[in-house]
Amino acid sequence: MERKWKIVFLILISLCLVGCRDESEEKKPVKEKKENIEVKIKDLTKPEIHCDNVFEIELNEIFNILEHINVTDNYDSKIEFEVTGEVNTTSQGRYKLFIQAIDKAGNASNKEVEVIVVSNIKQEQEQSKQEDKKDNSEIIIPSTKPSVSILQYREFLFSDGYNMMTGFDACVLYKGVNVGTCGPLRNAANMPYGYAYTP
Repeated sequence: MERKWKIVFLILISLCLVGCRDESEEKKPVKEKKENIEVKIKDLTKPEIHCDNVFEIELNEIFNILEHINVTDNYDSKIEFEVTGEVNTTSQGRYKLFIQAIDKAGNASNKEVEVIVVSNIKQEQEQSKQEDKKDNSEIIIPSTKPSVSILQYREFLFSDGYNMMTGFDACVLYKGVNVGTCGPLRNAANMPYGYAYTP
């Protein structure tokens, strides 16, 4: 039993020593280490060019492609873009424009746009009607049937401002209900250069 008391006594002394230890050791400040860390986010996304792929405008129409382009980016709020190519609105035809947008990270997007300059069909039809009235080559044959005029041979040349579509349309319009054909005119190399009405 004496042995048990010795063990109890040793335990009590141990507890006292642990409970009485120096409080200054417990309240020592912990040194904090502060570091500034810079995180860089790499932008790998190309800007997006928003506009139609094809624009059809009338001859002599005022056209500014910049009004039809919107460029967006996932990171930059303002993206610069460049348009190269030319559109001659005084001449019928198809014109290519190239748009390139580059964000601040150097990511580039490209887009090709086609601008088609066409003649004003209504205006052309009115001009054709006025020319027909002025043209003395039209002979009207009196008849009890609805009047049909006999038209003479007429050419609608590309060099006069017509193209494949408008030349044929003008020829058909000139022909009207008359008997005859509208066919392509071809040069020695078999390349079309206009249309002709043949009665």
